[in-house]
Amino acid sequence: MADCHLGSWSNHPDLKDYSIIAFERAIDQCIDEGVDFIIIAGDLFDTSIPPIDVLRRCAAKLRQLKERNIGVYVISGSHDYSPSGKTMLSVLEDSGLLVDVFKYEDSGEKIRLKFAEDAKTGAKFTGIMGRKGSLELSFYKRLDKSVIDEPGKKIFLFHAGIEDRNFAGGDMHISAGDLPGGFVYYAAGHIHKQYFDPERRIVFPGELFPTSFDELENYNGGFVIAKIDGDSFGIERKSVRLFDVVLMKIDAENKSPLAVEKEITEKMEKTDINGKVLLLKLRGILDGRISDINFNSIAAAAEQSGALIVKKSLSAVSTKEMDDIAARPAQSTDAIEREMIRECSESLRLQRIADTESLVSNIMSVMEEEKMEDETNATFEARLKANAKKVFGL
Repeated sequence: MADCHLGSWSNHPDLKDYSIIAFERAIDQCIDEGVDFIIIAGDLFDTSIPPIDVLRRCAAKLRQLKERNIGVYVISGSHDYSPSGKTMLSVLEDSGLLVDVFKYEDSGEKIRLKFAEDAKTGAKFTGIMGRKGSLELSFYKRLDKSVIDEPGKKIFLFHAGIEDRNFAGGDMHISAGDLPGGFVYYAAGHIHKQYFDPERRIVFPGELFPTSFDELENYNGGFVIAKIDGDSFGIERKSVRLFDVVLMKIDAENKSPLAVEKEITEKMEKTDINGKVLLLKLRGILDGRISDINFNSIAAAAEQSGALIVKKSLSAVSTKEMDDIAARPAQSTDAIEREMIRECSESLRLQRIADTESLVSNIMSVMEEEKMEDETNATFEARLKANAKKVFGL
C-alpha cells in the first residue's frame, strides 16, 4: 500500500478520522488474507509529526502485525519526512514495529543501498525515499547498480512518478531506466493513481484514502496483494471503500445565488444521498456573491436526507466582478503549492541558492508544522526557527 496520509483532513472534523479507519481496515484485510509481509511505499503519515491519537491507533495496528509475525517494510515519502530530517517512522522503527529500508553507504560519488531481509520468507528489501522538492532524485543518478548482483528475491520500494508513463501532477519523476534491475517486484507510491506494469513488475496501488476534493470525486481507495512464486507473478487489488459518493455538478453561469441554491435543493430531493458523501461542484460566472449561497442551509437539508458528509468545490466558480481573475481548477493542496512556486520562482531567485523551488518548498514544509499538545509557544517557536535554520544550512 502507499499514500495512506494518516492524519490528513485535520482541518475537516467530518473527514479527519477516515484515513486512519481506512488503514485499520486495510491491515485487518491483510491479516485475514494471511499475507507474508506488508510494504508501505511512502507517505504513511500526512505530516512528519502526526496527531497523537492517529499515531496511537497506527502503532496499535502495527503491534497486531508484529504479534502475528507479519513484517512491515516502508520508505518515507514526501510527507513523512520533514526538511529538518525528522520522521515519525524512525520512532516506530526503534520500537520494532516496522523497518525503514532506505539505508545506504555513501562513498561521495556513489551510494550503495543496503538490504533488509524478512526472516520468514527470505525476501530482501531496499529502496529510495521520497522528499519534497525532488531532493531524492540525485540518489537515482548516484546509485551503485551493483545491487543487481545481490542474491535472493529482492523488492525495491520507491516514491516517485515515472516520466515515460505520463504520470502528471507530482513534483518527483524518474525514468523507469533509473530503477535498478534484478528485482522481482517494484513497490511504488506518490502519484495517487493506480498503475500496474506486470512485465516490469512495477505497481502503483493508488492512495488508500482520498486527500483532496478531486480524489473524493473519484474515490477508489485500496491496496494491492502481489503473489510471487518463481516466475509466477500475479496482483490483486483490494478495495477499501468506506462510503459511496454522490457528485452534483452545478452550472452557475449567469444564475443568481438564490437560483443556484434552489437548483441544488431540487437535485437533492430527487437523489438518494442517504448514508453517502455529497459533493457539490460549482462552475461558471455567478450573477451575485458566492457568499449569498446559503450552504449551511443546504448542508442541513442534506443531513436531514441522511447524507453522511457534504463538501463543496468552488474553485471553478467566480462572480462577474471577478471574471478577470483566472480560476484554478480543483487540485490538491500540494499541486496548487507546486504551481504557485513555479510561477513565482523566477522572481524569488536568491544569490548562491541554485534550486529556489526546493528551498521554498522546504521552508513551507517547516512552516506547516503544527504546535504539539502541551508544547509551549516559546518551545514551538524555537523548534520552527531551528528547523528553518537547518533548511538554510545555518
